[in-house]
Order: sequence, then C-alpha cells, then structure tokens
Amino acid sequence: TALYRICQEAFTNIAKHAEATKIQVALHNEKQHLSLTIKDDGNGFNHQEEYSPGLGLYSMKERAQGAGGTFHVFSEKNEGTTIKVTVPKQYIRQESL
Repeated sequence: TALYRICQEAFTNIAKHAEATKIQVALHNEKQHLSLTIKDDGNGFNHQEEYSPGLGLYSMKERAQGAGGTFHVFSEKNEGTTIKVTVPKQYIRQESL
C-alpha cells in the first residue's frame, strides 16, 4: 500500500507541477527489498530549497520510512525529477509478491 500511495502522490505532483511529457516507473523485486523508481522529464526543482509538505514529498518520505524503507529525491531545474524508494520485504506480505 505504501508504494502504491507513493506512486499516486508522485503522479499527482507530476501532473500539477512538472509539465512532464514522459514518466518512467520501475519496480524491482530484489532479494531483500522492493525498489521503486519514478522518473519524469519535467521542469524539475531545487529540492533542497523547495522540499516542503506542500509538494507531497514529505508525505511520500513518511510513507516510505513508515514501511521501514528509504526515500530519495534527485532533481535539478529543467532536468526532471527522480524518486527512489526502497522497502524491505520483511514489511510486505509474501503472498502479494
């Protein structure tokens, strides 16, 4: 559920703010964790200056950490944004994999 909600929030942010034409989503089932990457080709932002709850990034980070995972944002003005989330499998029901 955490990964789904993070995707949902990321798509909402992209639609509202990024002016992107392409979005790439990758979900990898690794040995010890699931790894989610969401990348857009939008206008990007300086995430150190604009990392605020209003962008939804704060809530995405909280969801990832609540599932025992990590959350990272990489963005540059006019260069798009990449979100990387990793969640340990121990927090995921095995029948859902």
